[in-house]
Amino acid sequence: MRVEITEVLEPDRRLIRFESDFGSADAVLCGQAPPDRRALDVEFDIPDEVVTWAVANQEEAAIAGQVNGCARLVGKIIGIDADDKIVNLRVGGDVFLVEFVDLPGEELIDSWVSVDVRQIHLYEVTM
Repeated sequence: MRVEITEVLEPDRRLIRFESDFGSADAVLCGQAPPDRRALDVEFDIPDEVVTWAVANQEEAAIAGQVNGCARLVGKIIGIDADDKIVNLRVGGDVFLVEFVDLPGEELIDSWVSVDVRQIHLYEVTM
């Protein structure tokens, strides 16, 4: 996903604020590149389990931060791995692998959900 780093919040922790076509949130920029204001292509990683989730009242991908100290993702469930408690969540053209404690049922595949996560990690990718 293409993002624009709009602000470096905490350089030592590599905490940045970014904007994308789907919204903005705070994230940790992982890797070698210094955190500075610029556009880059990234891969998203959600390192922790989902804090809360619900069936969304919208059918449009979104990234919003900070909601109650969490970033909120809105996307479509395209797959569920019950063994690993992982949900494949499509946000725009990207798929996020998100770990759930309280896993949605298979009947929610193709449903839109909102999930709140504590952290987003971004990894720069070369296209």
